[in-house]
This record gives sequence, C-alpha cells and structure tokens, in this order.
Amino acid sequence: MASRPGTGLGTAAFFLTALGALTWIVMLAGPVRVATGLLGARSHLREMERAFRTELNAPLNRRSTEAGDRAHAEANAAVAAARRASDGHRWGAPIFDLALALPKLRGLTLELPDLLVAGEAATGAAQRSIRLAQDSLGPRSPIIERSEDGSRIVIDEIDELRAEVIEIMSLLDRAANRLQDVKLTNLPARFHSNVRRSIRQAEETQVVLGQARDGLDVLPGFLGADGRRTYLLGMQNPAELRGTGGAMLQMAYLTATDGRLELDETGSIYNVDTDRRTVDIPIPRDAWYVREIPDAQRFGNANWSPDWPLSAQLTVRYGRASADEFGVPFPDRIDGVIGVDPVTMKELMPAAGKYRIPAGHVMKARRVLHFLLYKAYARYPIPGHRRAVLRQIVDGFYERLFDPRHPSRLVSGAGNALGSKHMLLWLTDPAEQRFVEEMNWDGAIDVPERSDYLYVVEQNVGGNKLDYFQQHTYQMDVRPDASNARVSTEVSVHNGVFLPQPRWSMGDSKSRHRPMVNVYVRPDARLLSATAPRVVQGLNAWSPAQFRSGRLETPSPAVWAGGRPSEHRERGAKVWSGTLQIAPNQTGSLGFDYLVPGAIRTIGDRSVYRLAIQWQPKVRPDDLIVRFHLPDGARNVKAPGWRRDGRVMLFEQRLKSDLVLEVSWRT
Repeated sequence: MASRPGTGLGTAAFFLTALGALTWIVMLAGPVRVATGLLGARSHLREMERAFRTELNAPLNRRSTEAGDRAHAEANAAVAAARRASDGHRWGAPIFDLALALPKLRGLTLELPDLLVAGEAATGAAQRSIRLAQDSLGPRSPIIERSEDGSRIVIDEIDELRAEVIEIMSLLDRAANRLQDVKLTNLPARFHSNVRRSIRQAEETQVVLGQARDGLDVLPGFLGADGRRTYLLGMQNPAELRGTGGAMLQMAYLTATDGRLELDETGSIYNVDTDRRTVDIPIPRDAWYVREIPDAQRFGNANWSPDWPLSAQLTVRYGRASADEFGVPFPDRIDGVIGVDPVTMKELMPAAGKYRIPAGHVMKARRVLHFLLYKAYARYPIPGHRRAVLRQIVDGFYERLFDPRHPSRLVSGAGNALGSKHMLLWLTDPAEQRFVEEMNWDGAIDVPERSDYLYVVEQNVGGNKLDYFQQHTYQMDVRPDASNARVSTEVSVHNGVFLPQPRWSMGDSKSRHRPMVNVYVRPDARLLSATAPRVVQGLNAWSPAQFRSGRLETPSPAVWAGGRPSEHRERGAKVWSGTLQIAPNQTGSLGFDYLVPGAIRTIGDRSVYRLAIQWQPKVRPDDLIVRFHLPDGARNVKAPGWRRDGRVMLFEQRLKSDLVLEVSWRT
C-alpha cells in the first residue's frame, strides 16, 4: 500500500511545466518571480524524485544520509518555489491587471490563479508523500517498535499514517478541481492535452491513495488489534502444479497479536495429512476436481481449483475434518489462508537479505528458486533430509522477513508477488476480504460479463516435478462473425527436461510429463471441434511408443468421449479438459475451435472486441500469441499494445499476470 511513494509527482510536474510557459510575460518583478519560481519548483521536483529513488535502493543501515537529506531538501525547495510563484502573482498584480486588457494575454492571465493554486497543492502533496514514505520505511520508523523480544507494528501509528494519506488526497483533490476549472480555450493549444492528462493522472493517483486508505482501515484487524489471529501459511511447489500454483507440501501457522507477527516452526503438510488418508466432507458444486479425483479429498491435495477462495476454504475444512477423524493437530480457529511459493521468496529476498542456514548453504535471491525447486532433490535424495533442509531455509527466511533489512524492498517485492499471484490471500473477516478482492489479491476466477475470456490451468498428474522444465504457449486466432467471435485456441506444452535427473524429481511417470490441461472460457461458448492425438497405452514403460507425445485418457474428469473433451462448470466459467503425455524435449498440444456469442460489442460508433486473460502462476511466464482478423471495411483501428500486419492485429507477450486486451474499429 505504500508502494507508490512518488504519489503526486507526475501531476505536480505538469502543473509546473505548463506554468513555466509564462516566462514570456516578462515585464516587472512580479511576472519574473512567477516564472522563475515555477521553473525552479519543476526542477526541484525532478531532483527530489531522483534522490528518493536512490535512497529506496540503498541498504537500510545507510538510509537517511546523503540521498535522503537531498530528497528532503529538494522537496522543501519545490514547495518554496511554488509559493514564490504565487507571491510573484500577488506582488505583480498591477502588471497582471494591465495584461487583462491585452487580447493576447487576457485568456492566459485569467487562468493563472487556478494554475497557481493547482501547482501549490500538487507540490505540497508530493512533499508530504516523500516525507510519509521516508518516515514509514526508514530505519527510525515509528511504525516498527523493536525490542529484545522482537519487533511489532505499532497500531496507533497506522491510524496516524491513514490520516496523512487522507490529507494528501485532499491536496490532490484541490489541485485537480482547480485544473478542471481552467478554460482550455484560454491556454495555448499545446497545453490542452497536458491539462487533460494531469487531471487524469490526479484521478488515477486518488484511486491508489484510496486503496491505501482502505488498506490502512483493515490492517489493524489483520495484525490482531482486536485479539489474536491465526493464519495458515501454505507453501506451494510450482514444479508440481496444482490449480492455485503448486502442490502444497510445506505449511506453518502465522499468528498476529497487537501488531506482533510470529511464525510457528514450519513443517510438512503430512503432519496433518497423515498417510494421505482421504476424508469425507460435503464438497461444493464448483469443486469438480476434488469431487471426481478421490486423492484430492484430503488436506494436502485440495487446491486443484485455481480459485483461491474455493481451494483455501476446502483446505481448512479438510484440516478440521482430519483433526476430528484422526486426532491430528489443527487449530480450532483459522482466520485466513496465505498461499506462497518460492517465487514469492525470490521477490522478498532483497528485503530480508541473504543468510546462511545450519546446513551451510547461503540463500540469495538469485539462487533460492533454483535450489528449492531443483538442486535440493539432487543434493538431498533422502526425503527426510531434504525436508529438514527446506525447513531451515523457510524458517530463516521468515525470521528475517519480519524484521527486514530493506523495508522498502519488502513493499515492492510483496506487490510483485501479489500482482503475479505467487502470493494469494483468503481472509475470513468480510471487510478484510472485500479489500483483498478490490486489490485483486484473492486469486479468484473472474469471468467478465461482456468480454471474451481465456484461462489455461494445468494440473500435474504425473506425480513428478517436471513443471520446473516446461514452457507453455497459448495461440489464439479470433475472427469476427457479426456480433460473435470464432476462436481457435491451441495450448502447447514443451517438456524441456534433460536426463539424467534426481530420482525423486522424476516421480511416477519418469521423464514423461503428464499435464492435465484445462481451458476455461465464457459459459456460453459453444465448442465446434477439438483436436489432440492419443497415445497408445498398455505397452512397456520404456517402449518407443510410450515416448510419443499425445493425449491420455486419465484422470477421469479429463477423459474424452466421441472426440470431444469432458466439460465442466466452475465459478461462472465453462471448462474443457484433456491430459497430455510429453516425452523429453518434445511438445504436446490441445486445440479447441469454438464460438463466443456477443463477443463483438457496439459502443457508440465503434465495434469493440475485448479479451480478458487470467494466468496461472508458474516458474516461467507463458508465451501468449493472439491474432485478431479485422473485418472488411474496418478503419480507424485502435489496439493498444498490438501491432498490425495487413488485416491482422497481432499481440505477443510473455504472460506473467492477468491481462485485458482490446481492439476497436469503425466500419
């Protein structure tokens, strides 16, 4: 929530740029003071932002020295320059009165008071934003109270922080309102787009500040201000994919009491999921994976749905049922489930700093992912030894994370992890969960009402860790058909494993990757055809035929009938499923042709195609290729991020977060 320390800087910079054009009204001291003051404020803002970014990137023990002092000085200088400009306007009043009588100067002079107020308010917002971020994230931050017993977040200081955010919002409101009062016809034409852009930037900044305010509203409760909270921390392994991002193999309990966060010693998921025994509980209608796959009906394997709220709640229910039936330890109260994976650790490691574990390994951001997902299996082939070392890594990481060396990097790292769904949140408190949903941190399936939709989700059904070596590619070919869209989607999975590999990473299917591919589309999408060659089964495990890539009739919810895939419904989406077997260094694929009714909308005088894509978190980003065929007569095409190749609009990107694409045109 504090990840936008530069709030107000861009907007303020425009105000001062526009006002700097007044240098051509150069007659007496007043007008000269206006011009020099505004130009000075603009340059000070630039230097302030540059210095502040330098400070954020510095180690914590070197904070608030040269760069921090320079940022403060430049912020104060920017505010002083803006005030000097306002004083110049007042002191030069007779000259400005004279300018009102001159046709060439009258319009600009009339708008000067609004522009000056906007400039003062914006520089004030920028100054307070810098000060807020430095006070919150600096080494002497009043928000963090340190003692011999550890550190805690001071709840009362959160209320003070919220009040400061509201004050910054008030200043930006004032700036935006005064800009909206400016009559553009009175300004030189070259400033019209800048005024509009600045108003838009101010509104966008207000949205971000509003989210910060709302987050600070619910943060005290999350931190246990009203009583002890207990959260289940589930650590997922993306080398063995499940719907939410990976098999849940490690766990811990995170407690929060009056701002103090503590992590119980991490342990194996099998401390609760003893002997992988299944439990009979009521299964929600949308949880079709769990209902149709018996081995998913247990605490450690219930996260097959990519919808984190659904999977998290199922996991908690299976934990309680296991405690009741088998007597395993599980808390009576769970206030939320937090899903993380090694990519989260990589993002947050710069904040925690490198460290050495008792086994002798030094953990750094650039090596933690490779070690956890690959090297540990080769170095520690005995499962008990490997799990002990992994616990040392995780325990050491969280011990440092709760008292980070670089707090600002904690903010940016957490933002990256949440934005890419490598960290997922589900909270039982309704207000807190609403905030999580507003921030899109909940990892829920989100099918838009009036857009095309694609969400490709893999489940590793080979019992191996080959997702570490794989690469997904999605190709969509979209052709308008009146108000409908005819879509061909091909999902390709490349198995990049090389041999030999550690025995424990190969699992049941050896070097053959077996991803169950599930394609989520709009609920009204109509399947026209599907393609995927089958693999001959029943042969010797090492026969040449078994090394061919193709489709397998397993598990039961992925079995095809009559050349058509199995079809399911989940959280408002239609799902087509199929399982591939892919030999080393080969690629397997599934193809689906379907019609999406009403995917082409008319908005005003434009036709619009919008595509919402959700992404399942993986070790490597997916390759996305979308081709949109423009209809005959299409003109004035607008397609941000696309490139045009004749009558085809092409979009290519490495996919590592949810995405919305749009093409619009006139006919």
